[in-house]
Amino acid sequence: MKVIDIIQSKIVWILSIIFLTIGFCILGWIAYPKAFRVILPLTIVFSTTSIFISIKITYQNEKKFFNALDTFLTQHYQRDLLNYLIKASPDKEYKYIVETFDEICEKEKNEKDKLIAANENYSNYIESWVHEIKTPLALMQLVLDNHENEISATVKEKLIKSRRSMENQVEQVLYYSKTQVTHKDFIFKNFTLESLCKEAIKSKAEVLLEAGFSIELPSMPQVIVTDKKCFKFILGQIIDNSIKYFIALSKANSSTNLAGKLQFKSTIEKSKIVLSIRDNGPGVQNSELPFIFDKGFVGKNGRLNEKSTGMGLYICKSLCEELGIELEAKSIYQEGLMIIFKFPIVQ
Repeated sequence: MKVIDIIQSKIVWILSIIFLTIGFCILGWIAYPKAFRVILPLTIVFSTTSIFISIKITYQNEKKFFNALDTFLTQHYQRDLLNYLIKASPDKEYKYIVETFDEICEKEKNEKDKLIAANENYSNYIESWVHEIKTPLALMQLVLDNHENEISATVKEKLIKSRRSMENQVEQVLYYSKTQVTHKDFIFKNFTLESLCKEAIKSKAEVLLEAGFSIELPSMPQVIVTDKKCFKFILGQIIDNSIKYFIALSKANSSTNLAGKLQFKSTIEKSKIVLSIRDNGPGVQNSELPFIFDKGFVGKNGRLNEKSTGMGLYICKSLCEELGIELEAKSIYQEGLMIIFKFPIVQ
């Protein structure tokens, strides 16, 4: 706040004092013409001094208020800072504005707290539901194992596929709920890329064998810092997508005898540890590539598979952001898709 701003804001009062001074001078000249030479300079000095003192006091008060306002705006919303701002307000109008602002902030804070609590409750419910649903899934597997001879091979295969699909969807729901809450229970530790990829492949071994996929997994000794369980889920989603879209492509082009393939590769580029996973599926068109991580996006390939929801890669992207991993995709349409992870090198 500059002095010129104070003068401009108080111009009405300053002009009023000047006109009153002129009026008193005229009256003094009429009433006491002999003493006018003494009255005039005294009146001017008195008026000028009054204006100067008023501007100075107003400037100091305004400066104190705006300094308090800058402190309040540059820091998080705090009650003690707000109270100090109210006390520093030089005018009732300022106090009214600040108090109104406080009421608005308080209402927004309460609404935000309610939303956070609702999200936390929702997440807790989802996690509880996920754990509960695992019981009938485990029972389903137990029945399949104990009554293997009583069930035909076709029925058993369909039941196993249904169980796998249910487990994958349940896991997606669990990790999607994790992306919606403010508190993330990640446990970061050191792992080699090779060990994490091997575990992810092992968890999907049955499906990979059934789909006839071959795996190229070279030595990858690079060490990354991440949450093991979460990153294994991300890798699992990438593997599932490759299998799902390769099968959809095979069904759409029954004449092809191409076998599915997954190639893992790790490098170090520009102070980043890079993991790439490449398949030989349908790939993604250039026009669709920028959107494959968007929520609900299925694209042309997704329409080949009625079960596509467009949530898998979106959840992977959200989780990678939480883990501090850069996630990219490259593709040549009808030749395959490459998913690229970039990890920071932690000393």
